[in-house]
Amino acid sequence: MAIILVMIPLWSISQGSKALYSPEFYFRSGLELIERSNFSDARASFRNFMLLAPDDFRKPVAEYYIAYSALNLYNLDAEQLFVDFIRNYPAHPKTLTAYSDLGSFFYQDKNYKDAVRYLSMVDLQQLTPEQQHKTRFKLAYAYFSLRKFSDAITHFNVLKHQNNSYTYPSAYYSAYIEYQNEHYELALNDLEIAANSDAYKSIVPYMVANIYYRQKRYRELTDYGVNVLGTGEKLTNIRDIYLLTGEGFYQQNNFALASEYYQAYRKRVKGTPPGEVVFRMAITDFNLNNDRDAIRNLKLIASRKDSYGVAASFYLGWLYLREDNLEFAAAAFKIASDQTIDLEIAEKAAFEHAKVSVDLGRSSEAVRQLLKFISNFPDSPQLNDVNDLLSIAYVNSNDLDLAIQHMESLPSMSFETKSAYQKASFMKANQLFNQRKYRDAVELYDKSLKYPINADFVNQAHFWKGESFSVGRKYEEAIPEYLIVAGNGDAELKLKTQYGLGYCYFNTRDYNKALPRFRSFVADFAGSKRNSTYQDALLRLADCYYATRDYSTALAHYNDAISRGVKEKAYAFLQIGVLQRINGELLSAKESLNRVINVYPESPYVDDALFEKASLDFERGNYQAAVGGFSDLITKKPTSPFVPYAMQRRAIAHFNLKNYRRTEEDYKNFLKQFPTHKEANNILLGLQEVLAEQKKSHEFEQFLTSYKLANPDTKGLEIVEFESARNYYNNQEYDKAITAFLAFMQAYPEDHRVHDAKYYIAESYYRKREAFNALPLYYELLTENQITRITRVIQRIADLEYEARNYAKAISYYKRLESNAFTKRQLFNAWTGLMKSFYQVSMYDSTAVYANKVLEEGPPNAGMKNAATLYHGKVEYVKGNYQGAIERFQSTIDNAKEISAAEAQYLIGEVLHQQRNFKGSNEVLFTMTENFSIYEHWLGMAFLLIADNYMAMEEYLQTRATLNSIITNTESGLIANLAKVKLDRLDEIDASYRIEEADTILSDTVQQENR
Repeated sequence: MAIILVMIPLWSISQGSKALYSPEFYFRSGLELIERSNFSDARASFRNFMLLAPDDFRKPVAEYYIAYSALNLYNLDAEQLFVDFIRNYPAHPKTLTAYSDLGSFFYQDKNYKDAVRYLSMVDLQQLTPEQQHKTRFKLAYAYFSLRKFSDAITHFNVLKHQNNSYTYPSAYYSAYIEYQNEHYELALNDLEIAANSDAYKSIVPYMVANIYYRQKRYRELTDYGVNVLGTGEKLTNIRDIYLLTGEGFYQQNNFALASEYYQAYRKRVKGTPPGEVVFRMAITDFNLNNDRDAIRNLKLIASRKDSYGVAASFYLGWLYLREDNLEFAAAAFKIASDQTIDLEIAEKAAFEHAKVSVDLGRSSEAVRQLLKFISNFPDSPQLNDVNDLLSIAYVNSNDLDLAIQHMESLPSMSFETKSAYQKASFMKANQLFNQRKYRDAVELYDKSLKYPINADFVNQAHFWKGESFSVGRKYEEAIPEYLIVAGNGDAELKLKTQYGLGYCYFNTRDYNKALPRFRSFVADFAGSKRNSTYQDALLRLADCYYATRDYSTALAHYNDAISRGVKEKAYAFLQIGVLQRINGELLSAKESLNRVINVYPESPYVDDALFEKASLDFERGNYQAAVGGFSDLITKKPTSPFVPYAMQRRAIAHFNLKNYRRTEEDYKNFLKQFPTHKEANNILLGLQEVLAEQKKSHEFEQFLTSYKLANPDTKGLEIVEFESARNYYNNQEYDKAITAFLAFMQAYPEDHRVHDAKYYIAESYYRKREAFNALPLYYELLTENQITRITRVIQRIADLEYEARNYAKAISYYKRLESNAFTKRQLFNAWTGLMKSFYQVSMYDSTAVYANKVLEEGPPNAGMKNAATLYHGKVEYVKGNYQGAIERFQSTIDNAKEISAAEAQYLIGEVLHQQRNFKGSNEVLFTMTENFSIYEHWLGMAFLLIADNYMAMEEYLQTRATLNSIITNTESGLIANLAKVKLDRLDEIDASYRIEEADTILSDTVQQENR
């Protein structure tokens, strides 16, 4: 640190004071200030002396003290000042002590490198004997501190053989160096000298005991240790003397006394002793039947990659089993089974690990271990036991792909295996169903039905086959499956079957058969009347009465549905309005339709109501009102499928009002926007008529030509090529579909199907997960606005921007989807997307709003409901409401076992981890291995958090076992890398506990010297 010198400038001294501040004054003041260690003022005083008397004979002395003051002030120029002094005055008496001063200063500052540099330049022969001893010791100790022992001992040997104040420390440091060089007898001789000093007699016993241990003189070691520890004197490294004494008794198989001294050592030690010591302490406890202490010690070394660690892990497993601590036993056996140092232990441990995994309910882990066992130990005498255990594991395993594959590879199946196969294939089918892979699910349900052992699985398989067919709109195939369950299932399943059958008949327009099914479902339903399925059935029952022309009953049921609080009130009022219109109750009809429009403006049925209301005026001849109504629909709902019909009817209304110019505009706009619409031909005829009315028939030819281009001969090559390309798309051959559609667009650039071709190309890229190709095409389609699937395009853009983490754009397009949705599913997709997007930008209140919308309106599937419940919980979590978050997460898990439930299970574990309930967190996370093993990412995240919990509990053996298991079993590079980082951190912790014996001795020695 640089010090600013305080000097009195000579020019500031008054004329009258010059005599007072003479060179003599400054020189004497400098010497007095040096004596008082006021180096700052001393330097200034000597500097003033030199300015007033530059040729004074005392100038060298002044320069020396300036350098000396600078050194003590840590001025940056201090060292250079000394070097200059020595160079300028080589024969001056002060030069003799300059090197010593510099070296001593650096020595006191513990800068031993510079201390050696200057002290080694001192001519010892020019010093007094006391100065020689002091300088030589400093030089020796500086060498010692730099671990240059050969240079150090040369000077220590000189000092220890002379009678001086440094005899005893020199003897001690010589002993230490001799100990390092394994010259033990010489070290003992020097320690005997050092022990005569009060300063070193407390340090010497540890060195002596250590030497006896190194020489394997165990009897002398224990006699010496017991004696020196029994004196009650204060000893340095007393804990290690206890350790060495315990080691001596251990080597003599005196485990009782070994344990006594080991315990005394452990009370004093910080951190973990060396692994070999810990192992011997564990063996001592083992021989004395102290299982708890044995476990505690074995845990410290079980993660070591040597024979000690292997044996420790295996015996830990057995000790944990005796305590019924299956979780810890599994981790210990896992470590022992994964090593290659001792294959006999590895074989036994692998089998024990699999058995414990089954007992813990971790059947998937057991299956992997047992298959690995068969591969690694094909000649093991335990193979029969292994196969028996493997069958048990498969029954309860959620590693269903592996289970089914294994059982199908068997040449024959026992009854137990067939039963396991039925269960595994049924559970796998359910997973596929929840993943919306319905075709694959049906295949697995059929496999489950191959062995109809469990009647409940049989009925469930038929029911879910029916659901799979129904979702795929294969209603004719779904009906027979439902009918099987209708006569055999339990009450709850029969009720669900009535609902499924009702929808199959409804969607095939067989309303007479659908009606009794929905009626039966509504009558038998015993749950909450706010259940979305029940509410939907109420409306479908009313729809069936409507479809079978029983209008009065239909009207009563729509009103009944409203009174029972259905969410879809807008739909019910719409249907009531339609029925009132049919019954001639026109004012009531208009009132009902207005209610849909005004009370439920966000409903997807608003466009229906607008069209119905305008049509009511149109049919009554109120054409001006009809024009306003149709215009309202076209303006507010431009993407509605009713728009073409509204334009057509508005044109006719204009015509009836003799507003031919507006009629002409509507017809022309229709043909431009919807050239291939089924009403386009009628529109063309209307245009011809209105142009003729205005004597503008000559304009008709261009529209006729455009119509012909947009509607070519259906037997032409274009439609053949288009349908061929679409077949590739439908068969999921997306590369071929892209090529075929591109060729079509190039060959027929004017064809009206070009926009549809572009849509299918975009969809093909989307299915291939090539967002960078799909997204630009979707934007083009949105700008062109020439296809009927425009809301699907908006959703695709929103979804892809979300996946690209462009959340602001995603929010914009999800909102656009919300505004333009005309089906319930589109509306729910918009809400779900907004919910997730707002969460990503930390707008948690908005996230909760849209999660509530999804839940309150009754989502169309369990996955969407689960996602909304999950995000509700995530919002509570980030706001710190842990209890509320856990309740939401548990609700997610209870609703359906799909990916949102997997994340929810993980998040419960994370919440408990944050609350430092590490054991509870692990209990939650371990259930994921059975319930959610198919979700690789969340399973990997769960095990990483399990490792963090073990780390927090300082259960390092369990931590290492878990991380090694992750690295071995995961297929995720991300998860594996995270595990490796944590494993490296664990290695650092292990390393920090290891005692470096020589460094410990040196550290204690330096501390003693400093005292």
